[in-house]
Amino acid sequence: MPELTAVFQRVAREYIGFGEELPGANIEGATPDEVRANLADPYAGFSAANEALQALSAVGTQG
Repeated sequence: MPELTAVFQRVAREYIGFGEELPGANIEGATPDEVRANLADPYAGFSAANEALQALSAVGTQG
């Protein structure tokens, strides 16, 4: 999986986090580690979707 950037911010008694490459995927948790773990699913989906699009693009360019 490619390296992606996560941003964390403390808000009141919890943390929120989001991936810069995933607009709208805002995750909350009690700790930064919890937020990081919760971001794993959206990141995995993002990565799988990109791989699928790359595969389709490669098929479309073959002769």
